[in-house]
This record gives sequence, structure tokens and C-alpha cells, in this order.
Amino acid sequence: MDEPYAQRIFQVLWQLKKDGYSENTIDPIRKRLQNLARYVNLDDPDKVKEFIAKATWSNGYKENIVNAYNHYAAFHQVDWRKPRYQRVFSIKKLPLETDIDLIIGHTKVRNRVAFSLVKECGLRPIEVANLTPKQIDSNKGLIYPETAKGGEARVLKLKLETLALFRGLVSKQNVRMSERIFPCSKTLQKSLRYVRI
Repeated sequence: MDEPYAQRIFQVLWQLKKDGYSENTIDPIRKRLQNLARYVNLDDPDKVKEFIAKATWSNGYKENIVNAYNHYAAFHQVDWRKPRYQRVFSIKKLPLETDIDLIIGHTKVRNRVAFSLVKECGLRPIEVANLTPKQIDSNKGLIYPETAKGGEARVLKLKLETLALFRGLVSKQNVRMSERIFPCSKTLQKSLRYVRI
């Protein structure tokens, strides 16, 4: 990627940061803009449209690329009309609960607790990654996660086994009340992909 594009992309990302976008939103936009800049002149919206139209990506990824480029075009005042790509939704085949438990059982304690929270409470990896001991009432077995993506606040009940694992983890790692317990969401997702292989 040319140096001028690196600078122009950085300007867009910095503006998003100043506008209050989270790192979890900004990072994918960065990757998509850098990917696009490898193949096409970002300041030529017709070439960008043509390249995206011919690409063999799914409509869902094309929609993501278009949304990322839309930030670039708005910031740099590039005149373009956003093309419309409609993602196709399908129902995914869910693994058996016994298979999920087998995967969870073959991981380190920290990941076992994190994956159990995803499975039992429906937490997103980013919500697990942001957890601190003060968000979990270890006496009542309740969890008060910070929501991601503007979701509503909620209180969730932990299973006794997960609660016991959590208590042991916090005690062993000597985690402070306001300190994060788990690694970042990317690391959690990578760990999950690794144990599924």
C-alpha cells in the first residue's frame, strides 16, 4: 500500500476515534480500507465500485467493504454513490452441546471460564474480554456485563460449576476488582478456533 494512502486512511480512522467509535469497530474498517487500497485508487470512486463489483467476495463482505469506503469517501469528500449489496442470511447448523462441552473441557482454566460464559450466558467475546471481578457477584452467582453494540443492560445467572471455576481463576491470578480477567476478544476467538481444529 502506498504511503499517501496509509496517511489518508489513518486520518479517517483518527476521525472515527475522535467521533467515539470503539477500537472493535475501527480495526475492521482499517483492514478493509487497506485491503481495498492494495488493488485500487481510493480517490477514484468509479474504479472502487468497479473493483468491488468484479470481486469474488460474498455480498456480506462487499457490504462491509462499501461501508468502510463510505467513511473514507465522506472524510476526504470523495463524491460517490454508495452501491447496494444485500447479504444473504442463512441458519447455521449448531454443534451438539456435548461437542461444545468437549471443546471447553480441553482448554486452559481461563479459556474454560471464558467459553463457558459465552455458552451459558450468550455473551459476545468482547463482553467477556471486558469483564472485571466487580461485575460478578460471586456470592449470588450473578454477572453484570457491559453490553456491546448498544445492547440493553442485563443481569445473568452463572452455573455453579462456572462460578466455582471463576472464583478459582480470580483467586489464583490475584486479579484486582477493576482489572480485566480475560484476554482481548481477538485472542479469545483465536483460542476457540484453535481448540476446534
